[in-house]
Amino acid sequence: MKLLPIKIIIAIAILCLGAAGSYAAYFVAYNNWTKGINEDLVKSQQAYTDKIGKSTDTYALVKNGKRLMENKMLDFANTNLTRATEIDANYRDAWVCLGYTALKMNNTSRALEALKKAESLDPIYATTYELLNLAYKQNKDPDSAQKAQEKFEFLTKK
Repeated sequence: MKLLPIKIIIAIAILCLGAAGSYAAYFVAYNNWTKGINEDLVKSQQAYTDKIGKSTDTYALVKNGKRLMENKMLDFANTNLTRATEIDANYRDAWVCLGYTALKMNNTSRALEALKKAESLDPIYATTYELLNLAYKQNKDPDSAQKAQEKFEFLTKK
């Protein structure tokens, strides 16, 4: 068996070290780049939250909240809908949409809170019971889910 000359071994070692060094440099650069993006994202989210916090148009907030929810931008939808309920605590649709957004975010306690408020504002709105059924199921409360389902079916029967 023939041994490789020392020059070839050194060349292979240098290539390996160079590749490792390049990877390390790439990794450091990538981490710095993503850190910058994350910082920019946090700043833009805060700016958006501040802007929404100044809004007083509940209809526009709910409309935008629905649109954002449909586009799976749940945090932004939640911000809009929460603001709408702060401005007008009697706006049923804001509470229903907030409850639905909370369900999609797997925040069952917040969903139940919002949907119960919607129910108290309008006890004959079928969509509230449809969503309450889902929230109770998500909360592993089959008895309450069944009651909500029965109310939904009663309100939607023809």
